Amino acid sequence: MNAVTGAKVKNASLLAGDFAAGQLPAGPPGAPGARGAQGLQGPAGVVGAVIVKRNALPVGASPSTGTDVGCPAGTKPNGGGASFDPAASDIFLLSSGPYRDADNRFALDGETFDSWRATFGNLDALGTANASVYVICAQT
Repeated sequence: MNAVTGAKVKNASLLAGDFAAGQLPAGPPGAPGARGAQGLQGPAGVVGAVIVKRNALPVGASPSTGTDVGCPAGTKPNGGGASFDPAASDIFLLSSGPYRDADNRFALDGETFDSWRATFGNLDALGTANASVYVICAQT
């Protein structure tokens, strides 16, 4: 026979290329690499106390009634919401979101905002329901 067997192979004569993938065991882990450069400073975060401010409004029969609520001096808005009297079955929320006072419109993706605005509707021609708009303000 002309077959090459283990007895015919000289020790240390085979190279890694003589083996198929996965046939050789992995070696020990290498030394850790050099430390990378420090990243850039991130933007300043919101600091200080968080304040919730609310504007209440009566919602009578109309196509829509809304209001916005801003933050006190030294704070900036970072969220908000709206609610209404759950006993009033004919009131509904039309819109609620961050609002740009200078542009008189809701903020778009990536824009800053000055206040929180909500708009409500009421289908009850005779009744008035109570609603509230909230803004969450953080001291800067």
